[in-house]
Amino acid sequence: MQFSLLELLIFERFCQFLFMKVFVIGGGGREHAIGKKLLENPQLERLYFAPGNGETAQMGENVFLSDSEALADFSLEKGIDLTIVRSEVLLVEGIVDVFLQRGLPICGPHKQAAKLKGSKVFAKIL
Repeated sequence: MQFSLLELLIFERFCQFLFMKVFVIGGGGREHAIGKKLLENPQLERLYFAPGNGETAQMGENVFLSDSEALADFSLEKGIDLTIVRSEVLLVEGIVDVFLQRGLPICGPHKQAAKLKGSKVFAKIL
């Protein structure tokens, strides 16, 4: 899966904030690439990953949470300015909806939109 132009433009726009705390949810190579790009921004104050991996641990702090509610609690506690979700499982479970209900900034599709990609059966029925 590649990033769309819209995702990259949104990502670049959010990178212009001063002293940002960013939370990247997922543990693969894409999350590592996002983290690497974020580190180029001098305005980045703090970078968190959940669950992250060995490489992301060198860029920021890995957080071992996997439940949408616990991840939202962590974001509130740490004052996260932007959360980027790449975990398809969490997207389909509705993590974006949970964050938005709490007024937390997050980049990703709502639960119903995520189902289109996450479930071929759902997409065929639609």
